Amino acid sequence: MQTEKSPYLPNSKKFNYRQYPFYWVARVESLYNQEMEKTLKPVGMDSSRWRVGLLLREHETLAISEISNEALMKIPTTTKIVQRMEKEGLVKVFKQESDGRVRLVRLTEQGKSQVEMIVKKTAPMFENLFSKFSAEELETFLRLSEKLFDNLESNES
Repeated sequence: MQTEKSPYLPNSKKFNYRQYPFYWVARVESLYNQEMEKTLKPVGMDSSRWRVGLLLREHETLAISEISNEALMKIPTTTKIVQRMEKEGLVKVFKQESDGRVRLVRLTEQGKSQVEMIVKKTAPMFENLFSKFSAEELETFLRLSEKLFDNLESNES
């Protein structure tokens, strides 16, 4: 890759911020979060609890550290979110039998119902969001996003 001629690299003389991938990543994430907050707030939910709920819906039971890792949240933040969800009756927290230091989290029936209700409520937004993507474009987008994430993760020291 030639840095001098790459309009998407900030150290290039031909840099153009609208061709900088993270300009678009940041804009998409910000707008997505705004739309999700508008959708979730009326039902008493927020994006953080939504992410935890979706992870537990798929995995059934996860350790707090696993939720933290998958949701890219710090463990203390994840712990606070899980505690709030437990107080609301959305999750049950219990110690792992083989290692009492590990706290596991599982959705309650109320939590499962809440997640399913939100899935239905957000479905039109997601359908609209992906409506102009072909299946191949979406697959390419996912594959490239994962590759970008892996490259970023490998840069961590």
